[in-house]
Amino acid sequence: MAQLSRLAQLYLRISDNLTEDDVRNLRSLLSFDKILVKAKVEKATPLEIFDMLVDNDAIGKGNLGFLVQVLRCLGKGKLANEAERLEQEHKMEEKERHDTTAKTQESSASEDAQRTIEEGECALTVTGDSASEDSEPADTEVKKIISVETPPGDSTTDYQQTEEAPDDQDVHCATSELASLHIRELVRLISEPMKTPGLGPDEADAPADCQDAKDRLKTLLEELDTPAVMADQERQFHLYYQIGDLYRAKLYNFQLGLVCEGMQDSEMTLEWHRKALDMSEGSADKRDQIIARMSVGVLQGKVNQTTSHLDTALQMAQQKGEQYGQMWVYIHMGDLQRETFNSPRTAIQYYDQALALARQLGDRRQEGVTNNRLGQAHYEMRDYEEALEWYQKHLKIGQEIGEGKEEINALIAMGNALRFLGKIEQAKSHLTTALQMAQQTENQHGQMSVYLSMGDLQREQLHSPRTSIHYYEQALSLARQLMNRVEEALAYERLGLAYFDMGEYEKALEWHKKHLDMSQDNGDSKQQIRAHTNLGSTYRLLGKQDQATSHTSTALQMAQQTGDLHGQMEVYIKTGNLHREQLHSPLTATQYYEKHLALAKQLGDRRQEALAYNCLGHVHYGIEEYVEALEWYHKALKIREDDGDRKTQVTQHTDIGNAYRELGKEDQATSHFNTALQIAQQTGDLHEQMRVYFCIGDLHKDQLHSPRTSIQYYEQALALARQFGDRRQEKSAYSRLGQAHFDNGEFETALEWAKKDLDLSREGGCKKEEITAHSNIGKAYIKLNNKVEATSHLNTALQMAQQTGDQHGQMEVSFCFGDLQEDQLDSPRDAIQHYEQALALARQLGDKHHEGVAYNKIGLAHYDMEEYQLALDWQQKTLKTCEEHGDKKQIIAAQTCVGKTYSKLGKEDQATSHFNTALQMAQQTGDQHGQMRVYCKMGDLQREQLHSPRTSIQYYEQYLALARQLGDRREEGLAYNRLGQAHYDMEEYKLALDWQQKPLKTFKEHGDKKQLIAAHVCVGKTYSKLAKVDEATSHFNTALQMAQQTEDKHEQITVYFSMGDMQKDRLHPPSTSIQYYEQALALAKQLGDKRQKGTAYNRLGMAHHGMREHEAALEWFQKYLKISQEHGNKKDQITAHACVGNAYRSLGKTDQATSHLNTALQIAQQTGDQHGQMEVYCKMGDMQMEQLHSPGTAIQHYEQYLALARQLGDRREEHGAYNRLGLAHDEMGEYKAAVELHQKALKVIQECGDKKGEIAVHTNVGNACKFLGEIDQATLHFNTALQMAQQTGDQHGEMRVYFYMGDMNLDQLHSPHTAIQYYEQALALARQLEDVHYQAVGYCRLGEAHHKMREHQVALEWFQKCLKMRQESGNIKEQITAHQNIAASYQALGKRDLARSHYQSAMAIAMETGNKQEQDAITESLSIL
Repeated sequence: MAQLSRLAQLYLRISDNLTEDDVRNLRSLLSFDKILVKAKVEKATPLEIFDMLVDNDAIGKGNLGFLVQVLRCLGKGKLANEAERLEQEHKMEEKERHDTTAKTQESSASEDAQRTIEEGECALTVTGDSASEDSEPADTEVKKIISVETPPGDSTTDYQQTEEAPDDQDVHCATSELASLHIRELVRLISEPMKTPGLGPDEADAPADCQDAKDRLKTLLEELDTPAVMADQERQFHLYYQIGDLYRAKLYNFQLGLVCEGMQDSEMTLEWHRKALDMSEGSADKRDQIIARMSVGVLQGKVNQTTSHLDTALQMAQQKGEQYGQMWVYIHMGDLQRETFNSPRTAIQYYDQALALARQLGDRRQEGVTNNRLGQAHYEMRDYEEALEWYQKHLKIGQEIGEGKEEINALIAMGNALRFLGKIEQAKSHLTTALQMAQQTENQHGQMSVYLSMGDLQREQLHSPRTSIHYYEQALSLARQLMNRVEEALAYERLGLAYFDMGEYEKALEWHKKHLDMSQDNGDSKQQIRAHTNLGSTYRLLGKQDQATSHTSTALQMAQQTGDLHGQMEVYIKTGNLHREQLHSPLTATQYYEKHLALAKQLGDRRQEALAYNCLGHVHYGIEEYVEALEWYHKALKIREDDGDRKTQVTQHTDIGNAYRELGKEDQATSHFNTALQIAQQTGDLHEQMRVYFCIGDLHKDQLHSPRTSIQYYEQALALARQFGDRRQEKSAYSRLGQAHFDNGEFETALEWAKKDLDLSREGGCKKEEITAHSNIGKAYIKLNNKVEATSHLNTALQMAQQTGDQHGQMEVSFCFGDLQEDQLDSPRDAIQHYEQALALARQLGDKHHEGVAYNKIGLAHYDMEEYQLALDWQQKTLKTCEEHGDKKQIIAAQTCVGKTYSKLGKEDQATSHFNTALQMAQQTGDQHGQMRVYCKMGDLQREQLHSPRTSIQYYEQYLALARQLGDRREEGLAYNRLGQAHYDMEEYKLALDWQQKPLKTFKEHGDKKQLIAAHVCVGKTYSKLAKVDEATSHFNTALQMAQQTEDKHEQITVYFSMGDMQKDRLHPPSTSIQYYEQALALAKQLGDKRQKGTAYNRLGMAHHGMREHEAALEWFQKYLKISQEHGNKKDQITAHACVGNAYRSLGKTDQATSHLNTALQIAQQTGDQHGQMEVYCKMGDMQMEQLHSPGTAIQHYEQYLALARQLGDRREEHGAYNRLGLAHDEMGEYKAAVELHQKALKVIQECGDKKGEIAVHTNVGNACKFLGEIDQATLHFNTALQMAQQTGDQHGEMRVYFYMGDMNLDQLHSPHTAIQYYEQALALARQLEDVHYQAVGYCRLGEAHHKMREHQVALEWFQKCLKMRQESGNIKEQITAHQNIAASYQALGKRDLARSHYQSAMAIAMETGNKQEQDAITESLSIL
């Protein structure tokens, strides 16, 4: 045969497109209705069956109506259309031949009839040869095809011999009597000319449209109304059945009639089959009744969910002894339970009955098929081990009977079960074998199924959507080649899901649209629901909320209209997941989950009920309501245990463990994790073992703050991921390992893991994960001070997010850029710009969660700039959003932030109110971590704002107790540190040291290097206060080395500042302190950290100010002012202006000083910074006192200072104000008022527990008492101050007392000899402290004492030392006094010229500085001279 005819090609196409189930249904239909004998068709191939039908004249050229109807009943609408078109073409060709013959006869009318007939036959032959390729008899062509496809001797060709047997001939002759008449009538009716025209070539890929169905219906209804039919009940029966079948065919193809507007196909199908059933009740042929019952049962099962007709059909089959009929009813009933009612457990009961009958009948093929059905039921119950056993039985039978297709189906099913068991390599092996067999046998349907399963394995188990696309595309290609629109639609869906998983939402959208279009063309409502749901999810992530809502609503409406309760549940669960996972809207998610739960309970579907419980648990877990989450998780676990579903028990125990770990109940968490791990190991589920390892690692990293331990678990998870080739979980392990090393301060190692994470993200093709990996690399580079690489990776992440339309990704990167500016570059003003971009995206996406995050970050940026009112505005928005969102944990955090900001604004009442609210909520929800944070902040409020470290200790102790209870070693270490700081502030340095040494051990065990560095710094500072310089230096050096080893330059800066402070405050070699400050400055410049640069400038200015190098100090303070202005930090600007003003006043330039102090005051008032206002009023008062010698004016400033301190409840500053007011009254000679004020200061400072401040106040009280002549009281206070200074190791305080006691002996007791003893002790301490200023003071006081003793030469020597030191330090004001003292000594020695020279030098300096008071005094001295 040179070329197959189109009819033969059609038979081949039909054969290739029939699945095993289709072939079995075809055999059963034809044998059950006696169209063909069962013995013939039992093992016959589709081509052999077509050959038999051709021999029976059931089908043939121009006679394909019966084939069309059979194909429609099998759901092969496209092939039916093709057959119908070919039939019409054949009829048109026949008509053309007829016309040609007629013309030939007309033109040859004069010839005899025989010649005319011969010529007509000749003409027909010529026409057939030239016009048609189908001239060869169809039966011959089919036999030729069979002879090619079936080797000689094959058992499937034995029907040809049987065809000639006498018994079979008898059967053939008696067909009209023994066969079901409705089938014969159907053949006759369909063979008649139809009024519906065939479809044109351009409609080759479209199913029969609605008009086609209406035309057919019209034809049948017209015939039904004819008198002949109305008088013939048997013909009525067959027409009823045919009309029902027409609706049923439409129902199969269009899924309950949603396509044909106005045609209720499901109800109409049911109605016509009921008519057929009613008529069959009076028929003697029970087969008609059985078939009618089965048909009505199946249809009614879809529409009304009842099995009564199937039960009746079963009873009739049992009564008739039709075991095949019984078997098929059982299978139908099982399928109905499994597919329609989603009750695989009930389905198993029916499949067991069918299996028993198959074995009883010795039907190995049907036994294998039923094994497959049983495997599918267990598969849907997630009992994959049991499913695998049934699939293995199916495979064995397929191999025994030589059914290649069945072997392929079994291997695919086994591969799917194995992949869900986590046995990836075995799954791959079975699927590969199936593919090879399908390719060898040219089974394209089998190949297509394998490709889909391989794609699913890559996407779902190995989390490699990029690889899955390759398989889905191959499946799609085959589906198109086979013109299989159902499989084509499934391929579209899978491709959409793969691109969705990769975060490429625009591409996902394209495929989901194709899925929807084809599902609509196919009339498949279930797939339409899925397509609409997927489109809704994708549109939401693209920020297109209207389209998303429209598709989700359509999906739900379709499920409701069709009464598809399981479809509704699927929409509810997917929509709920979307709101929970992507849109962060837990309240909305809960509504959908509750609807899903209600339907699950209504259907009695325990598996779906458990799923709903679990999802509700996830909602509460997500909003940190862990107690409520546990309740839902435990409900789900109970159902899982009742069902014996071991795999989901693992998942449930893991979820419960996660909830317990968030509640800080690590023991319960560990118990459930261990149970999950044991079950996973017992079932050989490596995937679940891996998941548990991840969870235990997370527990150690996030709750126990032990990143070092977490790394061990992550490495075990990584090993498993590599073992079964799960690239996505391998990537997840890389990501977690990177984060653990990052948290441990090992940034180089973290970077290596992050880069591996990026490589796998690229390999997997998931753009969203790639964006995250770039962000993590950027963060690591930030810590490594490589801003160029950091910015490069963050920019790459941002570009990818923009290109893929991933607005969530863009938002996350914007947050990262903001954090970079805020945390590393200390540029909160720039950070706000990025946070505002993130905020805009969150609003656009309707993402309330991230909208709240943006508000919070913007608020924190303003807080860091000390713009507290603006910070408060944003934080209140955060609070409102969290309250609307229902996230109680976030509400607690927001309340805490608001309280913290109110405390900075000096509004302690509001601050306390918010802290109390947060604490109550944390206690009510059992959020112990939240309680810890509140206690910590309440303690900070008492210590930092209210300057009440004693009260703060109470809160820190509660903080510590919770940390210990939770086993949170990191928080425990931080609590120790806070307690140490409180005792430090109270100058109880030994107690402070005890607390501060505890976190050294904690953080060392924990492996938290960053906190360990901070702990060493704190211990070093305390040792410094205890004058144990060697120990302090040792801890500072340890901290510095660790910071250098971890390349943490920010911590290095902190250490250098601390070492510089120790040199300045304790050792008093300012030149050495400057070296440390300069090193800190160099690092800050290297990091581009403007805030730390400003801090270094300020420290350097203070160092030079302490050295009385006021010009140099002024230069540094001006740099500090400039950078604070660039930085936009108003509080720093206030401090800088105050420092610049202070430097100018020290230089005697009071006008410039006043200008800067006024500017500082204005900024403080504008920003509502009352603490800043206090600082300025204090310095203004000091200038009036010390430079302008106007204590009365100073008092006005100090009173404003005092009023603000009281308003803020700042007891420490209140003490400072009282003290300064006392000194001002001292200066004015109002000693009683001074004593009263100093005593108030003493009471306040004692309440604060500030020993150093108490020493200073006792000294001041004693000084005022001496002027009142109350020497005993003065001595008592001086001795008290001296004892306290010696006990606390306060050498500066001790030195000042010696000076005051010397002054009292010199001025009040007139005992210069005793005074000299005190001055010498003071001088010794000044030298020990390397305090140049007080050394000069000591020289001056000793000179004065010797001067009073009239030892003028000795006095002169001391005064000269004083002058030299003042000149070296650059203290111009004190140089005036030194010159005056030297002049007085020379005058006493009679050396008037030298005396005049020094008075003139003093005058020059006084005139230069504009000090008129000194000028007048010097003028008077010169006049006397």
